[in-house]
Amino acid sequence: MPLEKDPIILDDVSVYLWKIEETKDELLSLCHNLGIDTSFAENIRSNQRACEKLATRLLLCHIFGNDFSLEYSEAGAPHIKDSTTHISISHSSYLVGIAISNLYPIGLDIEHKADQVLRVREKFLNDTELKNTLSDDKIVNLWYWTAKEAIYKAIEADGIDFRNDIYKLFDSSNSFVAIKDNRQHKFEIRSFNHDNRFTITIATPQD
Repeated sequence: MPLEKDPIILDDVSVYLWKIEETKDELLSLCHNLGIDTSFAENIRSNQRACEKLATRLLLCHIFGNDFSLEYSEAGAPHIKDSTTHISISHSSYLVGIAISNLYPIGLDIEHKADQVLRVREKFLNDTELKNTLSDDKIVNLWYWTAKEAIYKAIEADGIDFRNDIYKLFDSSNSFVAIKDNRQHKFEIRSFNHDNRFTITIATPQD
């Protein structure tokens, strides 16, 4: 079972990771053995997408036990029914992750280190960020993308413009601001590399 042995602990946040090496049928079997409902997977046409969803359920079972109930808010944010623990879910390629916090809403983003981020950087970086970021620096551009994606998940709001409504504070190395309901919300960003192939970023509120 390719569950990372120990979660990654970042002060008040824990991140659990699952490296998908199983087939869809093997993941289904693992879920059935734990009593996890897999009926949702029947309507997923993409094999990779189904595997991501199944691995997510297995991670949730590991964290919360097999009687968990996954629900979503109107903004699409996941949460566990009757639990005060905040969660955020992300997946990229073969890696699935779940971040949890008992203190406040959080955002998690996992991205494979691909060159595609360089081709779309103008869509999520504002003019100041573009000037301060080299166009061929994949690592830094990916850091910005994962930071803004993680903040978007943490703030739980639709219609936020990544380019103009989420931006870096240049007087701090790890602080961003997001605009929601005409108010500024400050976030701390923590990122790290995994297997030299993924950037994993967590956003936590500083308000």
